[in-house]
Order: sequence, then structure tokens, then C-alpha cells
Amino acid sequence: MAAALAAASAVSTSAETPAPQGSKVISATCPVVLAKLQMKDNAVLVFEYENVAPKDIAGIEFGAAYFDTVQEPHRVVVTGGWKNLRAGYSRFSALNIKYWRHTNYSGWTIWPSRILYKDGSSWQMGKENDSCGMETWRDRRVHVAYTPSQILNFPETATLSENR
Repeated sequence: MAAALAAASAVSTSAETPAPQGSKVISATCPVVLAKLQMKDNAVLVFEYENVAPKDIAGIEFGAAYFDTVQEPHRVVVTGGWKNLRAGYSRFSALNIKYWRHTNYSGWTIWPSRILYKDGSSWQMGKENDSCGMETWRDRRVHVAYTPSQILNFPETATLSENR
């Protein structure tokens, strides 16, 4: 099962691009803003994120969770090579979620969990940063809202890793 999970949980990233000016609300507590999160073909979770901090990112980790049919979150650790994102730039990434295709998940959420800046300083997700996450759902119903800090209290169920 571990081999299947490793093979099924690939990540890809695209080159960074300058973010359009004035397109997003910038939060003082979220140095990375998620601008887009979308499921494609029940196999890929595509997201765009922008570095809105005034300094360059050396490395970033994301947290993620899927919601089951009763809308309970199941935390998934996301590992990968998200790095070197200049201040004011954005990047698209894609997580392979084929492994969960038959779990009848109803939605996904993702959030920045840790950031290391090129100047050596760092940032970490906390309760004060709960607005940093973004959700996407298979349908348009009203859903139970869990914040990233609440989801961090749930056990990890699997790991998504970068495709190299």
C-alpha cells in the first residue's frame, strides 16, 4: 500500500509568474495567499498560491485534508519541493489525488503550514492564521467548516509527495 500511495501521490509545479496587481485581498497574517483551488477529473487538485510577504521564500510546506461523506476531515501531509518564490510572485501546483478516488471524498482543503524565507526567518501556521486555507467541494451544498488549526488536531492518514 505504501508503494501505491507513493506512486499515486505526485506533485507538479509550474514556473513562477508575476501576480496580477490588485487581484487578491492581502492578509497580514497569511504570507502566502491561495488564489485558486480546483479538483480536475477526480484525479488532480490544482492550486495557485502567491507570496504576498515582502521577502523571498526559500521553502514552503503545505497541509491538506480531504472531507469524507459525513464531512469529517482526514489530514494528509504534503511534502515536496516548493521553493524559491520571489515576493509578489505566484505559482500553480498540482497534487495527484487518484489514490483517494474511491474513498467517496466530498471535498479538499489546503493551507500553507510552514515557510522558510531566504533571510533565515520563518513562519508557521497557527490559530491566528486560520483564514489562510482554501476549500473545494464536489457539489454546491453548504458544508461544515473546519479551520486548518482544527484539522491539525486530526491524525495524519497519508502523505502526498513531489513527483521527481
